[in-house]
This record gives sequence, C-alpha cells and structure tokens, in this order.
Amino acid sequence: MGKISRSRFGRVNPRHLLPDLVLLTISMYGSLFLRVSGSEVGPFLTVLNRNLILFLAIKVATFVALGVYDIIWRYISMNDAAKLFGALTLGSTFTMAGTFLVDIGRIPRATFLIDLILSFCLLAGIRFSRRLVFDYSARKGTRNHGKRVLIYGAGHSGRAMAQRLNIDTSATFNLVGFVDDNPEKINRVIAGVKVLGGHRQLADLIRAFDIEEVLVAVTSPSSDLLRRIVETCRAFEIRPRLVGSPESLESKKTIEAARPIELSDLLHRNVRNLHFPEVAKLLAGKRVLVTGAGGSIGSELVRQILAHGPRRLMLLDHSEFNLYRIDDEIRFATSANSTVIPLLADVTNESQMEQIFEAHRPEIVFHAAAYKHVHLVEANANAAILNNVLGTKIVVELSGRYGIENFVLVSTDKAVNPVGVMGATKRVCELIVADVGMRTGKNYCAVRFGNVLGSSGSLIPLLQKQIENGEPVTITHRETTRYFMLIPEAVSLVLGAAAISEPADVMILRMGDPVRILDVARSLLTLMGRDPEKYPVVFTGLRPGEKLHEELYLTGLEHETEYQDILVLPNGDGADNLENLLAGTVATLIDAAKAGHADAVYVLWKLVRSGPNLKPEPRRAPSPQAERPPELLN
Repeated sequence: MGKISRSRFGRVNPRHLLPDLVLLTISMYGSLFLRVSGSEVGPFLTVLNRNLILFLAIKVATFVALGVYDIIWRYISMNDAAKLFGALTLGSTFTMAGTFLVDIGRIPRATFLIDLILSFCLLAGIRFSRRLVFDYSARKGTRNHGKRVLIYGAGHSGRAMAQRLNIDTSATFNLVGFVDDNPEKINRVIAGVKVLGGHRQLADLIRAFDIEEVLVAVTSPSSDLLRRIVETCRAFEIRPRLVGSPESLESKKTIEAARPIELSDLLHRNVRNLHFPEVAKLLAGKRVLVTGAGGSIGSELVRQILAHGPRRLMLLDHSEFNLYRIDDEIRFATSANSTVIPLLADVTNESQMEQIFEAHRPEIVFHAAAYKHVHLVEANANAAILNNVLGTKIVVELSGRYGIENFVLVSTDKAVNPVGVMGATKRVCELIVADVGMRTGKNYCAVRFGNVLGSSGSLIPLLQKQIENGEPVTITHRETTRYFMLIPEAVSLVLGAAAISEPADVMILRMGDPVRILDVARSLLTLMGRDPEKYPVVFTGLRPGEKLHEELYLTGLEHETEYQDILVLPNGDGADNLENLLAGTVATLIDAAKAGHADAVYVLWKLVRSGPNLKPEPRRAPSPQAERPPELLN
C-alpha cells in the first residue's frame, strides 16, 4: 500500500495541484459565506482559517488515494468526472467528521454540502475546459490538412469514434459530421459534431463537403445497408470502412480502429448464438486428431479446438508448407496444458496411418482431408477416388479398430444428388462413415455444408484476381446459386454438430438462402470500385461436375435439433443395409482407381446410384470407345 501511495504521489503534477488548491480554497470560503452571512460568520471563519491546511491536505490525500491525479485533463471523460465526485464526497465526509469528532471547532454542516457541489463544479469545470481547448486546437490543426471524414451512425460506436478522432492529433482527420437514419437525430449535435442528414443525403453531403473518408459506425450493420453505402461511395471513389466496437477503440490506434468493408460483410447472414456448451465437454483434455489440418476448414478447426484445451492436438497434412504454416501459427497460442504434434502424412497410406494411431491414440478424429476443386477432381477422377474414398475408409476404419468414440467427416452439399466426381466421392465417404458408425455404435457422423468465404482456391479469390487485372468476370451461368458461410461460423457449427451427433448421423448446417454467383460478383465489383452495370461479365457454361443449384438435403426428412442452425438425418441417412451395399463394391472401386483404370468412375456411379435415396445420373456420358468391364460393375 505504501509503494502504491508513493507511486501515486509521485505522479501528482504541480500544474494540476496548484489550481486545485486554489479552487478548493475558494470553494470552502465561498460555501461558508453562502451559508452564513453578516456578523455570524466571524467565529466560523476563525475555525476555517485555523484548519484550512488540514482540510486541503485531507482532500488532496483522498484525490491521490482514488487516482484523481492519474487522470490526464485533456482526456477527461464522464467516468473520470464520477471518480472526481467520489473523491470530493469522501474528502468532504472526512473534513466534516473532523469538525465534530475532533475538537477543532464547529462549522455548519450545510457548508460541507455546498462546498461539495461548488468544488465539483469548479474542479470539473477547469478540467473539461482544458479538454475543450485541447480538442479545439487539435481540430484546428487538422482542419486544413486532415482527411475530411463523415461518420455513418451517431450511436454509441459513432460517438466513441468521434471522440477518438477529436483527441487523436496523429490521426490527421477533419471530422465534418455524422450521417444517421434516425430522423430525431438530424441537425442535433452529438459529441460536439452535427448530424447532417440520413442515407438519402449521403451523396449530397459527400459532394458538398468534399468528403474523403466515410466510417461506418453502426452496431451489427445489415448487408443491405453496407451495400447501399458502398454503392453510394463508389461514385466518389471512396471505399468506406467499418468501425469496430467502442471497446476496440480503446486498444487500437485510430487508424486501426476501422477496417475496409469486405465481401463477407456484404454477403453476411444473421449469425445466431454459436456457443455450444457440449463442445467444451467433448474436447477438453482429450487427444484430438485433425486430418487436412493445413486447409481452410482444417486450420480453423485447429484454432477453435485449441481454444477448448485439448490435452494433445495432432495436426495431420500431406502438404509440408500447409502443415508448417498452421503449426507455426498456433505454437505461440498453445497453453501449457495442450501439446501440439505436427504429422506429415498421407491418409491413403494405411501403414503410416496405423503407426500414427498406435503411437498417439487419438480419442476424437476430425477428417477434413479431401480433394475439393470440382473441375480438377473431374479431370483426375482416380486420384480423387483414392484421396477421398480410400483416405476416408482407412481413417474411419482405424478409428473403429482403436475404439475412438467420436469421428467427424467434413462433407459438402455437393454430396447431395451429385452430378460430378467430387460430390460422388464425398457421398460414398458419407456412406462409409455411416456404415462404421452403425457397426460400432460409436458417434461417427458426417457434417454437410456449402461454400465458405475465403477458402483457398475458391471462387472469390478468382473473381478478385480477374477484377484487379481488368479482365472480364467469368461466371458459369446467370442463374447459378451457391450457399455461402463464413469459415469460423461453419467450423463452430461443425463442432456443435459433432458434440450432439449420434452413430451414423448426417448433420446438416442451415446456411440460409442460396446466393446468386452473379450477385456475388456485382457486390465484389462495387466493393472494388467498379461499376457492376458496365463491367464485362462472361458466362462460360457449367463445367463437368458442376450444378446450377446446390442442395443440402436428400429426403426432406431432416429433423430439427436443439440448435436451430443444425439439422440431422439420423441412422445412416435411411440406409438399412449399408454393410452389404458397400462390401466388395468399395474395394472394387479402390482397386480400379489404384490400377489407373479409366472406368473406375463407372464403378463410383454404380455405387452412388445404389445408395439410399439417390437416383442421380452422371453429367458426362461415357466415351463410345470405352467398354465397361463386367468384372468391375457386376
């Protein structure tokens, strides 16, 4: 306590202490003369003269103890003012008690109440005056050379950002005003800044005030609002930025407190509560294996699993660079209770995978390793069959053999009524997992969802590259739609689905409404400052293995779960004889792919068409020269 007090006394600035002593003295004498007048004041004045130094010392001591002198005057806030009032109240209480409990003379009690109010007005007034002078000087210094800024949103975040801009001289912003859609705020002054209009006036305000920067400070803005703001600003070559929460402003520099609006903001759907208490119970203290750990989904699985404190987290990937990248990223985030083990391995190498299971004994497996790019998989069907089908078969059967309780296959909406090799292989993987889950009675499930924004090699980076290079945007079809979800959201739901799944379940993430790829491209063009009405768009036609509209559901018999964003198809997706269905056929499929047989794809389609609830046809017809060997298909 002594060290703290000495430290605080050392921070007392004489330039602040002297004005306080003067104002406290004026307040005490003024309060006495306001309470007592005429000849009656004499005796009380004598008591005050005799004890003035003591009273001042008591008040200054309470200021130091409560940290009043830790406040920088030019940054004073309402919280600081409350701290000042508390210190004055405590000081007045001590001085009043001293006059009654110690024989130092009496002063009318009402004098102390008047002194409390008067001294607060004087001390808070001089502090806020200092801040006003500082803010005015800062604004004056940036008015001629700082960027002219509008803040969209005059709520809590907007006020916090305005205050930050006004006190941060290094930011060199000239805050012109607010824009807010609440008509009651128009022409009002908030945080010293006027609300100039609403969204309809945004273009006129940008033009009239020569605005160079627009900061969006709306709590949880809708994608429609952001799209309108971006489209309005595009005409003036302004890319608006999104302001973080008021709390984030306290920990970041002003320039870092607002980030550029991204495509994910424009395609954003309302995300519900993604907190699943069951996940912590599932993962905490466990040995967890993630295959494909260096991929887009796998790496996010690693990050979120690590946050739940597994005892051992095994990262498996056959790409050295991807494995290095995720291992390097999480090394510093690893707690003392979690061990991270990078495993450079191929899921199709059964002996290598068995060595890993024997050495590390995982208790939970998340299988995210897969070939996923539709046109590449279509052109390399045998490689996809081996990586996706054989890899899944090896990992899930080893899981069953080693008694692993939870196995989660990361699947895709392309497994629903597949028209290409990629979707067909993932559908077979779902059936294999369901078969092992039913035979072992363990919680082995598949989690199915659509596209995620920001995944490696996905549509969005391709469109961005085309726009940056000034090339025409290529889209397969005007009406093509896809489901989209943010990677962290999808992975949170995968973990939640894993925690509530039962043997052989197919868990389906509710992804909102499908979005037209053409609308995605237009949003991206707007975001990148291009006119979507004038920019060239080329429709290339659907490639082999692609659908016009993706699907998430097979039967329409999906059940609701306790979480509204997760549906379930229970009991192996309605399959009662999976073991008989898969026996032999999967082995034939794998043998044909290993041999590089051109007709392995026909075995794949035979297997998929024989599966429950599906009667798909492959998009591409067989080559007239290719005869399907009866030993492969019978």
